[in-house]
Amino acid sequence: MIILLKMEERMTLCNMVVEAGGKNGVVPADETTFKYLEDKTSKNFEPVYSDDNARFIQEYRIDVSKLEPLVAKVFSFTPCSNIQPHSPDNRALARECKDVKIDRVYIGSCTGGKTEDFFAAAKVFLASVRGFVSFSFSVIAFSLS
Repeated sequence: MIILLKMEERMTLCNMVVEAGGKNGVVPADETTFKYLEDKTSKNFEPVYSDDNARFIQEYRIDVSKLEPLVAKVFSFTPCSNIQPHSPDNRALARECKDVKIDRVYIGSCTGGKTEDFFAAAKVFLASVRGFVSFSFSVIAFSLS
């Protein structure tokens, strides 16, 4: 349920709507929103909500508990393949990759990767690797403006 999501997770969800081809993604403002904004602005604002009788062209309800983690696959050129290296189709279910030996990992995101995601990944990685001495990652931040 969206009401249980932290503000950063809501932002990611809205960004993913656009990445998937939607025109916009909106989560109605609630206490989580107001608390988030307390530290961000001192200006007055008025939240905007859908009318109670609003009709939508399509409404989607997705049981996210049935979604499975995906991983990007290493690109290997196949002359007859229509799949490109940057394609979202170049992926597999994580459970299908359980026998893949991992010697290097890249974790990145343009949709909404957060520092807490990197810490969660490091925790899982460190718990699953024996004889591992250290873990490091780089965060690259930039602005086009």
